[in-house]
Amino acid sequence: MKKLVLSLMAIAAFTFSNAQKTSSDYIIKTKKLSTLETALTTADLMSTLQSAGPFTVFAPTNDAFNMLSPGVLGNLLTKENHDKLATLLKYHVVSGLWTTKAIAKAVEQGGGKAELRTVNGKTITAIMVGKKLKLTDETGTSTYINHSNKKTSNGYIHTINGVLMPN
Repeated sequence: MKKLVLSLMAIAAFTFSNAQKTSSDYIIKTKKLSTLETALTTADLMSTLQSAGPFTVFAPTNDAFNMLSPGVLGNLLTKENHDKLATLLKYHVVSGLWTTKAIAKAVEQGGGKAELRTVNGKTITAIMVGKKLKLTDETGTSTYINHSNKKTSNGYIHTINGVLMPN
């Protein structure tokens, strides 16, 4: 009986450790996304990325946030700017399951570009530059997808090398 219980506990531990994590879990465990984690926590959006989804997150890396003008991130992280921060972060999320292959196909079908509607109702424009996907925000600033197609239990995460800004 003791062996059976230990075997069941081992199976449960293995299953739990290999269970697919949510987008929120992935962001929390990924060191290069710690600034995004702080921003999502500050804007009270981390729990949203634990929901069923599905959604696709274009996740700016720490280096991407560091490229913002001095003081911008610090200003957004203040209590009085939580709404602005939430708007900015929601601009990095698209409803549905968008792999880079699906985005590239939409670009092809769109005659060289695809407009992706974010969860805050704004758009991001995607184009192909060689074999890389380039995303352009409403202000005309562009960023590239660095690492793509991280599958989570509730969507996909693509890390990007810039911060997208809504108009």
